[in-house]
Amino acid sequence: MIKIIKALTLITFALILTTNVYAIDFQLYSGLDYSKINDKTASSSLSGANVRLGLDINKYIAIEGYAGRSNTTVTSYTVSGVTNTDYTYKVNYSSGVVLRGNLRFDRNRAALFGFAGYGYSDANIESASANTKIHISESSPVYGIGLDLYGTKQAALTFTAGTYLDKKISGADTKITSYTLGFTYYFKIPEFRQRY
Repeated sequence: MIKIIKALTLITFALILTTNVYAIDFQLYSGLDYSKINDKTASSSLSGANVRLGLDINKYIAIEGYAGRSNTTVTSYTVSGVTNTDYTYKVNYSSGVVLRGNLRFDRNRAALFGFAGYGYSDANIESASANTKIHISESSPVYGIGLDLYGTKQAALTFTAGTYLDKKISGADTKITSYTLGFTYYFKIPEFRQRY
């Protein structure tokens, strides 16, 4: 799945670069997402929430910041080849900045987008039986794809799939991915002309 996300992200950016990306038309937007967070070495996923704030530079390019956190879940977790079943896992917070490329279609009622940037993740993974406490505090490249479905010119239902951390940490191959469903609202500030 990660290879598919990488390939689709590159294809989306390549298609965007073949269009006229030089026109400036700023538009501020924000979003709120429900997320399912997965780590490939854990047996259970976490639920979380993200907030986003972005600026469309034009209809093809945006810059976006995000911040999020998760609940605590009990899971099995594999460290250095040893699996224990009583780990508690929580993403305390994650944040980052990404460049987002939009490819609009269906008379601007939908947009496929790719995003890439840099982020920071902070998480705690603990096991009483294994007497193990892992504190993840790492930065990493961030990348993914998404889809906006517009109900109006100012509001969209947003789906994303992305990778937010991919490193070997304390003997564990940690790869944190997230799938989100959320709402994005485009403000009329600033608005130089009607949105698309």
